[in-house]
Amino acid sequence: MNKIVSNDEWLKALAAKVNDEGPQAVAVEGHGRYMLVSETEFQRLSERKPTFKEWLLSGPRLDDVEIERDRRPARDFTF
Repeated sequence: MNKIVSNDEWLKALAAKVNDEGPQAVAVEGHGRYMLVSETEFQRLSERKPTFKEWLLSGPRLDDVEIERDRRPARDFTF
């Protein structure tokens, strides 16, 4: 049989379940489902990630690298 618990007890039990098992879905009548995650998981998910351009620009400098193009044709061809 279900035991009646206070809101505080229910929330503590849910928080323990999040710590033990990971994110938990909570259905709220009339509002759909919500996911409950730990604060550290929330911060990890919401941190700003660099754009592709920022990622490329943060790479190593290639100023000292000399690249020479091979002038030979890639393959023989005729018209």
